[in-house]
Amino acid sequence: PMVEEAARRVQIPVFAKVSANWPDVTGVAARCLEKGASGITATDSVGPALRLDIERRAPILGSGIGWLSGGAIFPISLRVVAGVALATGTAVIGTGGVQHVDDCVEMLMAGAHAVGLCSLPMTAGLGVFADLADGLAVRLDELGYARIQEAVGAALAALAGWEPVPVSVPPHAEDGSAPRFEWDRELCTGCDLCVGVCPYRARRRPDRVDLDGCRFCGLCSSACPNGALVLKVRGDEPM
Repeated sequence: PMVEEAARRVQIPVFAKVSANWPDVTGVAARCLEKGASGITATDSVGPALRLDIERRAPILGSGIGWLSGGAIFPISLRVVAGVALATGTAVIGTGGVQHVDDCVEMLMAGAHAVGLCSLPMTAGLGVFADLADGLAVRLDELGYARIQEAVGAALAALAGWEPVPVSVPPHAEDGSAPRFEWDRELCTGCDLCVGVCPYRARRRPDRVDLDGCRFCGLCSSACPNGALVLKVRGDEPM
């Protein structure tokens, strides 16, 4: 009702801000668009969170428990931006944790049409806007983009079919819904890095995993230096 009423009362674009705390954030974004939002701002602070002053034996914040923002939430914000862009195809303002020029590039590649800042200028001053704008122009040129619009959504093709790994799906399911690993013998060097990083001790060898112990976090495939081990969640899309 709030989005619908705001869109009805004003003659300017209305961007509904969504939160990573919501379990169905992309669904909420879609409903906001149905009610008249021109686009989506993603995302807000996350939490509640807590930090303690160990000398005072008390919370650092005067409010005790508060909300987390700044660089720590950037990967969460980026995930929401990409999710909303993939699900709706709408204009997105990417906010939450941007600290550096490359963060701006990541936001654009994830589908953001604009990048918003809050914590950074509050702590480092308003000069960060000019610094990031100048740096972004240089960085995009280095990456081969003639215009900023060319970078918008550049990584979405690699995320096609992306969804959170369905760890609740039985690993032995035969209907194609279960995540799986694919191992390329020719690419594998036998470094066993995939075995060493597995936090669940499920990766026994590069070509062998204990499916009952595996949580499909993907760390083993992410650590593989040659791309010999790939986690696939659905269809032929690698994760």
